[in-house]
Amino acid sequence: MDINSASSIVLQVLTQATSQDTAVLKPAEEQLKQWETQPGFYSVLLNIFTNHTLDVNVRWLAVLYFKNGIDRYWRRVAPHALSEEEKTTLRAGLITNFNEPVNQIATQISVLIAKVARVDCPRQWPELIPTLLESVKVQDDLRQHRALLTFYHVTKTLASKRLAADRKLFYDLASGIYSFACSLWNHHTDTFLQQICAGDEAAATNSLERTLLSLKVLRKLTVHGFVEPHWSSEVMGFLNAVFERLKQFLECSRSVRAENVCRDRLEKTIILFTKVLLDFLDQHPFSFTPLIQRSLEFAVSYVFTEAGEGIVFERFIVQCMNLIKMIVKNYAYKPSKNIEDSSPETLEAHKIKTAFFTYPTLTEICRRLVSHYFLLTKEELMMWEEDPESFTVEETGGDSWKYSLRPCTEVLFIDIFHEYNQTLSPVLLEMVHSLQGPTNMEDTSAILIKDAVFNAVGLAAYELFDSVDFDQWFKNQLLAELQVSHNRYKPIRRRVIWLIGQWISVKFKSDLRPMLYEAIRNLLQDQDLVSVLFFLNGYLPVDDFEFRTDQFLPYLEPMFTLLFQLLQEVTQCDTKMHVLHVLSCVIERVNMQIRPYVDCLIQYLPLLWKQSEEHNMLRCAILTTLIHLVQGLGADSKNLYPFLLPVIQLSTDVSQPPHVYLLEDGLELWLVTLENSPCLTSDLLRIFQNMPALLDMSSENLKNCFKIINAYIFLSSSAFLQTYATDLCRSFCELLKDITTEGQVQVLKVVENALKVNPVLGPQVFQPLLPSIFRGIIDGERYPVVMSTYLGIMGRVLLQNASFFSVLLSQMACELAQELDQVLGNMIEMWVDRMDNITQPERRKLSALALLSLLPSLNSFLSKQLQILGQNVRALVRDKIAFKKLSQMSTVAQLLTKSNELQTRKITEIMNFRFGNPPRMRGRPLHYIKWAQFANCSSPTPSPETAQSLASVGVRHNPTTLLMAWHKGNRHNTFEQSQQLANAETKYVAFWEGTTATSANPFPYEENAAEIPSQTTTVLRTLPVQIPAQTIPVNRTVEGKVILFLTCKIIQFRQKLKVLENSGEKRIEYYGFYQPGSVIQDKFCGIINISVEGLHDVMAEDPETGTYKDCMLMSHFEEPKATEDEEPPTEQDKRKKMLALKDPVHTVSLQQFIYEKLKAQQELLGEQGFQALMETVDTEVVAQLQEFLQGF
Repeated sequence: MDINSASSIVLQVLTQATSQDTAVLKPAEEQLKQWETQPGFYSVLLNIFTNHTLDVNVRWLAVLYFKNGIDRYWRRVAPHALSEEEKTTLRAGLITNFNEPVNQIATQISVLIAKVARVDCPRQWPELIPTLLESVKVQDDLRQHRALLTFYHVTKTLASKRLAADRKLFYDLASGIYSFACSLWNHHTDTFLQQICAGDEAAATNSLERTLLSLKVLRKLTVHGFVEPHWSSEVMGFLNAVFERLKQFLECSRSVRAENVCRDRLEKTIILFTKVLLDFLDQHPFSFTPLIQRSLEFAVSYVFTEAGEGIVFERFIVQCMNLIKMIVKNYAYKPSKNIEDSSPETLEAHKIKTAFFTYPTLTEICRRLVSHYFLLTKEELMMWEEDPESFTVEETGGDSWKYSLRPCTEVLFIDIFHEYNQTLSPVLLEMVHSLQGPTNMEDTSAILIKDAVFNAVGLAAYELFDSVDFDQWFKNQLLAELQVSHNRYKPIRRRVIWLIGQWISVKFKSDLRPMLYEAIRNLLQDQDLVSVLFFLNGYLPVDDFEFRTDQFLPYLEPMFTLLFQLLQEVTQCDTKMHVLHVLSCVIERVNMQIRPYVDCLIQYLPLLWKQSEEHNMLRCAILTTLIHLVQGLGADSKNLYPFLLPVIQLSTDVSQPPHVYLLEDGLELWLVTLENSPCLTSDLLRIFQNMPALLDMSSENLKNCFKIINAYIFLSSSAFLQTYATDLCRSFCELLKDITTEGQVQVLKVVENALKVNPVLGPQVFQPLLPSIFRGIIDGERYPVVMSTYLGIMGRVLLQNASFFSVLLSQMACELAQELDQVLGNMIEMWVDRMDNITQPERRKLSALALLSLLPSLNSFLSKQLQILGQNVRALVRDKIAFKKLSQMSTVAQLLTKSNELQTRKITEIMNFRFGNPPRMRGRPLHYIKWAQFANCSSPTPSPETAQSLASVGVRHNPTTLLMAWHKGNRHNTFEQSQQLANAETKYVAFWEGTTATSANPFPYEENAAEIPSQTTTVLRTLPVQIPAQTIPVNRTVEGKVILFLTCKIIQFRQKLKVLENSGEKRIEYYGFYQPGSVIQDKFCGIINISVEGLHDVMAEDPETGTYKDCMLMSHFEEPKATEDEEPPTEQDKRKKMLALKDPVHTVSLQQFIYEKLKAQQELLGEQGFQALMETVDTEVVAQLQEFLQGF
């Protein structure tokens, strides 16, 4: 940008940017924003704001844009950074402009020079400091002042840098210019004192301004420019000179009247002197040690003696008291209990303090604080009468003691009394004893003195614990003070109730509380609003540890009524907020006992909510009151819903501006409303529309959001999940991408609760999350708390929704490109290995139950299906289907109902096929199988002798391979029996399905279906049985074909059942038919170990019978009984109890479950097989297991 041609354009746009017309202003601002990154733009701005002939507003805007540009584009690494050439030009132009006539613009120029210096000085801008030092020496007053102003801002900015290299540079700078800064300050100070004594106010004002600026520079250099300033004679000389200059300026203030133009600057300079001392003490306490004695003498003489009368002012008194306080309380000056461990510097400082704070000095300070600074002033008494609500809103708490006189005096009294309580306790007690007896109502000073002494006793309550019998004092004097109703005695009534509030948590007998409650009730009826409000500010009658509801209940109704009347009477928001706070505390402590008395408050709160539309802090107080009100009303809070739910809706809607103030309390109100709701209403459900936006915020309120979601799940999981499951799952998926470990656990606990409450719908709803959880288990999640939650979720799925677990397992096998048994085995292995990550007994028992549920092969279902198979064989007989060996089939039908071991043996004796076991088929759905894999699975018609030889070899065969091999062989069979079987099958399908079959294909699976999985709609579902593969003599006879045919019919029947059970789940996974018995047996040892650990966690020994019982079992619901020390149970607590009665963790005995599973495993394997399996378990574990299972 060419400067000459651009200046007029930029000047025109800046002029437009100063317009009040938005139509002109907005385009100008947009244009200036575009120019910010253009080369030469800031050179144009420099020319404009240094041109004193231009309009001040335009120049002001130009310097602001320049200053903002430094923040954004001056650093070399900044985007669109200024070129080094332009920055060199700008730096040179800035330090030639120390003649700015407008103070505001001069200040902005000084600030922007300091910003540049922070980045470039001294390396890229070494000439800055020398130029400033030369400029402050010139005789031109304006140029000198502007240079000194810039010198201060540069020093202040450089002193604020904290990196070690920057600190070193500032130390070097300070040591180099400190002498010059001191001489400059002394020069301007002497000049001011001479001119003020001569009465030249105009010249004195200018000199005082330069004195103030040079003192500000010295303050920064002194406090931040030296590592050990006490080794610098110049620094210590300056600090000692501060005391002399302070005295001179204080004496000077006697002659400078309040209306003098110098008065305000003079007081600022005096305060700045004290700030130098306070800052130096704070940053360098040991370097300050030589100044302790002089500082204490100076401060005490001006604040606690007559030396300060007529010259001190309030802000100066506060600074002096803060100086005394910092010396008294400074930990660097307190020696250790073991003196040898204290440093010499600490001992030296402590010695100086001890020498100064003698008994007479401490006594004088204590008496002066109480009898002078604690007294109510005339201004305060006047405010009491004219504006009682404003009078009660005291500026207390935080750092108010640093700036306000009354908090400062009280804090100083507390610190000195704590440090020297052995000396000061008798002094204060003497003052208390002097006030015994009645007080003359006409003597205002006596009343104010008593108020001040009572104030001191309250502030020193903890230090006077062993010195004051407060119970006797309360009964003998303080109660009588409260009963004095004279109007002038208002300060004493106010102070006494505050005093009781200070002592009640220190030393107050419980049996005196009814007397106190009676006094409080009378006080609430006082016509003096200040006394009532001050009482509420100082003491809440129910907000202490020793509160007992039974003692308070007789006074509940009148107190609550009076507090409600007070809430209506007061007008200021702060006062209403405090009264609401007291009401909330009362409701919280008495809880359900408040129900008879809250109707008036319930009717008033909607009106107050409407009136407080512009006062969000008052609305926060209303929300807090509603929280305690809902907790007190319990299930009856549903009557508040017409008002309550819109309040929650507004408070938690992030699109509404008030949510910034109301959100935290609104979420808590939402939560307690759900916890106490007897049922889920449509309006209550609708509010959840606010939740997705809250989850997206990822703020500190997430924990409450998760609690709210859990509350909805416990309240009505089906209705809630069916309505908001999709949005909720999407939000959780986004959260888990970028959230802390604690946040992950909170999300996963919500999922776990959903699975616990609704084991059927829960897994379907959160199905997108489950694969990552499964993968986390297999990969061995490194955070124990996350792994524990993963295992809890997977345990719920495995134990309470086994069919869904089968689907999930198949999905994971496909994703991981592994066999099903390998995936399942890896999961069990990691589960066993990381069991120690689970610390909750409930979750440990859940893991044991879940893993045990894999044992054995669910034989009961097999027996049932085999009985159906026998019935179908008889159906074939009734249909008169001709088979040559019908009698053998009858034998089959009979054998199928016998024990598993006998079933297996007899079936293998009858079947006449020999087949292999394609490894690639194991654990895969049928629609992934190609017939080519069975090319070698069957053979021509071998003789029965061949079967015997095969048996000796020990070849094992998979029953599913048998089915598939038979299917393939049947499609190519040209024998007459094959055609008969096909016809029989067609007829039987019609019989089974109740419809007329039109397909001549004997089975629903075609060879080409294996090539196109997407077109396959039916896959074999789990048959919860494992038929061990056997060595079988093979001959293609009809009997074997019939067995396989009927087996197919069982699978079809199982398909129909699973379609109904899975509510629309159409696919039937092959894995369900393939039972990984070998995998389970391989992991049997780990499962038993987990089971025994679970027994140790949950079993408790009955001392009478010596037997063990599962301590987690719940047989019936008992209404919880709340004691006085406990909160009454919420509706959610009751719901959780009822849900626990359906939870296997609390309804299934782990002891009984283990016994039944092991018994079934024994029946499945036979005695020898089971014995061999148990030998894989450690003998010590087996012994413990036998001990737990005694009696079974």
